[in-house]
Amino acid sequence: MRNQNIKQVMIELQNKLGSEKVSDKQELLKQFCTDDSLQARKLPDLVATPLTIEDIQEILKVANKYKIEVIPSSSTEKYYGASLPKDGGIIVDLRKMNKILEIDADERYVRVEAGVTYEQVQKELKKKGLRIMVPLGFPGSASVVSTYLERVPLLSGPKILISEGWQCILNIQMVLPNGMLVNTGTASWCTDRPSFLPTGPVSGPDLSRLISGAQGTLGIATDLIIKAKYAPQIKKCVFIPFQKFNDIIELSYQIQYYDKGREFLGVCQKNLALMLAESGDEVENLRKELPAWMIVIGLEEDSDEKYQIDLADFKDFGVQFQTECTYNKKDLNELFLAEFEIPNRLNNFRKYKGKCLHIPFYVSLNEIPAFNQRAEDICQKYTYPPADLYGYFMPIEQAHTCYYDFNVYYNPENDSEKAKRQKLFLELSESVLDYGGVIDRPYGPWAQMVYSRNRAYYEFWRKIKMMLDPNEIMNPGQLKL
Repeated sequence: MRNQNIKQVMIELQNKLGSEKVSDKQELLKQFCTDDSLQARKLPDLVATPLTIEDIQEILKVANKYKIEVIPSSSTEKYYGASLPKDGGIIVDLRKMNKILEIDADERYVRVEAGVTYEQVQKELKKKGLRIMVPLGFPGSASVVSTYLERVPLLSGPKILISEGWQCILNIQMVLPNGMLVNTGTASWCTDRPSFLPTGPVSGPDLSRLISGAQGTLGIATDLIIKAKYAPQIKKCVFIPFQKFNDIIELSYQIQYYDKGREFLGVCQKNLALMLAESGDEVENLRKELPAWMIVIGLEEDSDEKYQIDLADFKDFGVQFQTECTYNKKDLNELFLAEFEIPNRLNNFRKYKGKCLHIPFYVSLNEIPAFNQRAEDICQKYTYPPADLYGYFMPIEQAHTCYYDFNVYYNPENDSEKAKRQKLFLELSESVLDYGGVIDRPYGPWAQMVYSRNRAYYEFWRKIKMMLDPNEIMNPGQLKL
C-alpha cells in the first residue's frame, strides 16, 4: 500500500539530498522487490542513494517525521528476503558508498564502506600481502559489510575466531534510527588510535554482537573495520572423495582435532558439477562421473618442508587423498584456490533448476546422517529428488559444530510446483529446528519458527528494538519485530 505522504517525502528528500539521489522510477523500484525467498513481491515507494553519512541522517530524519519504513540495501546479491519491502517505504541503496577508507598493513585491518565488494577489497589487499576471509554461499560481487554483519559462515570456518563475519569485526560505524552516529568498538572513546584498540586498562563493552544479525532493524551500518590476514607463502589443496557420509565423520574429527588446513569444505556431487560445468547441458553428465562428496582442504604453509609434513600427517591418518584432481578439463586445485580468494563458482548451486530455497543451519557433524534420513523421508512425500537436496558441509572451529545446508529448487513460472516446493521448504525447516539444528539467521518464515521456541529471547529483542527505534521505521517486519 503506497504511503499517502510519499509525494511530500520525495520532495523533501530531493531538496535535502539532491534530485539525482532520490527516484520513484518503476524500472529502479523493480530491482528491489524480489529475490529467491518466499516473500511476496512488493515495490518500494522510493529509492534513495546516499553518498555520505549526512545523506543517511537526512533520510532517517524525514522517515521519522512521516513514519515511513526504511530498508537498507548494500548489494545486488539477495536471497532470503532480508532487504525486500513489506509495504512500500524507502530503499536506502548503499552501493555507491563503496570506498576502501583505510588499509593498515602493520595492524592488519581494513576499513570499508557498505558498498565495497569482496572483489574490490581483495584486489587492493593483495597488493599489500593481505586478504580477508571470504563467505560461503555468496559471490565476490556481494557486499563485505552486509555478509559480515549477517553472520554468513566464512570459508575459514574450521579456524577458531575467524569462522563467522562477526568474529572478524573490530568496529561498526552506524547511524541509529534517530540519526545518531555511533561506533561499536571497545575503545570508541579513543581519539589517537583506531576505535577497536584499547589504550588503557578500562574499555567499554563491544556492541558489535548486538548489531550483527539484526537485518537492518536497528540502524544503518556505514562502514566496518575488519581483521585482515597475511597471504600465505604456499597454498595448495588436498582432495578426499567419498560416497557415504558415515565413512568420513571420524576422519573429519581427526583432521580437525589436529587443526589441519585453513579451509575444510565438503562439496556434494551436484554442487561440484555446477562449479565445473560451462553450460547447463554438462551438469547431468558430470554428476555421473563425480563422487557423491568431495572434501577440499586448503593447506597454508610458509615452506615446502612444512607442506610435506602436512601431507605425511594425512597419510598417518589413513586418508586416501589426492593433491591433483581434474574433471571436465579443469584443475580442481586451481579452481578452489581461486574460489578461496574470491568466491564465484561456489555460488553456482543457486542457479540450478530455476530458483533455490536455501536452508543453511548448524548441527553436530555426527548427527548429519540422521538429519539426512529425516530430510529424505520428507522429500519422498513431495516427490522431490533427495540427490538435489544436499549442498555443502563445513566443520566450524575444529568441528565443535558443523555448517550444513539443504536446497529446494523450483520453477518460478510453474505455480503448482512452486507451491509444493514451498511447503517442502517449510516442513524441512521445521524438522531441522525440531531435532536441534540451529538456524542463526532467522529470515522470513524462520523468525516465527525460531522465536516461537524462545519467547523470552524475543521479548528481550523487542525491548531493544523499541529503545533504538520507537517509530519502528527500520526494516519493520524482519525478525518478527
